[in-house]
Amino acid sequence: MVGDRDTTGAPADALTLVVANELRALGPAAEAVRGYVAAHGVDPKAIYAVDLVLEECLMNIISHAFEDQRAHRIDLTVWVEPARVVLQMRDDGVSFDPTQRPLPVPPRSIEEATPGGLGLVLLRRYARAIDYRRDAGRNCLTVDIGRAS
Repeated sequence: MVGDRDTTGAPADALTLVVANELRALGPAAEAVRGYVAAHGVDPKAIYAVDLVLEECLMNIISHAFEDQRAHRIDLTVWVEPARVVLQMRDDGVSFDPTQRPLPVPPRSIEEATPGGLGLVLLRRYARAIDYRRDAGRNCLTVDIGRAS
């Protein structure tokens, strides 16, 4: 802990969760985050954005980051500041930098459309800033979501 923030940059009152790499862990994690941000006075529009970004990020980590069937942990830290909500996820999965991936090409017709594949589009639409780094064999994704005053 450095001052009133830990080494991740999170304040002492941040919500910290360990999320299992199982789809059934999504609901409880999202519920805990919604409760935390609502208790900090975050407006419904920003809560919606937080919920959407969190679910997209966790879903992608759980579904694509791990090359084996073993249990892995996703360390989730969330904190609220006057102008933003910060989501930080750390995992030991394969390296994936969403800031360096191109957006998918939209289908030209309904016949070409396939379900899914919009995670990066949604992440970039609702995030004010996205930071990715690989640190000691772990992905660290930090997403800044603006909130109304």
